[in-house]
Parts: sequence; C-alpha cells; structure tokens
Amino acid sequence: MEIANLIEELDYQTIKNEIQLHIKDIFKNDLTFIESDSFSLIVEAFVYREMKLRARINQAIRDAFTIINTDDTNNTAGSEMAYIRATKEVSENIKDIKVYSDVGGEVEVVYHSNEDLTQLIWNHLNNDQVKPLTDIVNVRKATVVTLDLEFNITNYNGANTSWIEQNVQKAFEKLKFTIGQNLSSTKAISLVHDDGVFKATTTFVDTNISNTQILEIGNITCNFEVLENE
Repeated sequence: MEIANLIEELDYQTIKNEIQLHIKDIFKNDLTFIESDSFSLIVEAFVYREMKLRARINQAIRDAFTIINTDDTNNTAGSEMAYIRATKEVSENIKDIKVYSDVGGEVEVVYHSNEDLTQLIWNHLNNDQVKPLTDIVNVRKATVVTLDLEFNITNYNGANTSWIEQNVQKAFEKLKFTIGQNLSSTKAISLVHDDGVFKATTTFVDTNISNTQILEIGNITCNFEVLENE
C-alpha cells in the first residue's frame, strides 16, 4: 500500500517565491532581490532546508507505516524498519533490535537492554497506529550468551607480553555484537595477533547462536610461551 505524503513536497521555485513574498510583505514591498546579495543567499539556504525537511518528514512517515507484502510467503507483516523505529520509541536504553518473521503475518521482535521492557514494548507495538491489523507481534528480550575465551600465545623472545595482553583485551572490548551475530574462531584469533606474537591457538569454536540471543565477551585469558630456537 502506497503511503501518501503527509506534507506536500513543493519544488524549489515554489518555496522560493513563497519566502520572497513573505519577506516583501514584512518590508511592505520595499525590497528588491538580487541574485548575488545576502538576502538572496539566505533565502536560497532556507529553500533547500525546507525541501530537505519536508522530504525527511514524509520519509519518516513512510518508514513507520509502510506495509510489505511478500508474495512467496503470503507474509503481510509491517516493514522491519517500521517496527524497529517504533520499538526505539519505548526507551533510550534499548541497545539493539532484531525483527524477523518465520510465519506469514506473525512478527518476532527481539530487543537487547539492561532493563526488562517486554511488556512496555508489546503494548506500544500493539497499538493499531503502529502495527497493521493483520499482524501478530511477539516481543522478547534477547538472551545474553557470555563468552570466556582462552588463548595460547607463542611470542618472540623479548616481546612485551603485558603490552600484548592489554592490546588483546582492548581489541575484544571494542567488539560490539548485534542480536543473532556469531563470532568465528578465525576472527577471535585475528584479534590476538599483534607485534611480538608468533602464533596463537584456542580451543574456542565458532558460535552458532539463535535470533533471540546476543553475544557478550567475558573473561579473556592469555597463556604465553616464548618461541624456542628463534
């Protein structure tokens, strides 16, 4: 279903004429616009600002109320972005949101937060102004899966192991996971390799979490061994 513009999107010349007429009215027509003068430059800036503002408002409305129809699954669920936007409105403490649908007309909304906002989100999303009437919306808080990682690191003789360990800790602290995002052992090992490291191994294997889980890095243990016969 096509969503009509809430605000009319006027063209450049129309907006410019309206602004100039308004300014002339203020100055009792005692004003002449010259393309290169300061007034004209200010008018032009306001014209472009108004055009962008009108377009942004209309796009926000379309994102919030667009309904998609997937022919192959007969899924009439509201758009993913519309549900994400609506969920964010509930609280600033929502860190991530995942929206998906395995069954036509049924929407799964998973959120990550330090607070339990399930009921608040469900109430908000089930407002008829937010969701299509045909949708069934399920809301759940993401389950945090904490990863404790251990690495066996072979370092070059003379390498600063404290510095290496600090860098490994910092590298993993920078990792920010989204709901359903996995971590591979290859990626984990790559974060350990730094100046002074000859080789690194781990017993950690690729994760395989679900759409309702989110990874979080726990303790990082680094076991060092100096490279022999360097």
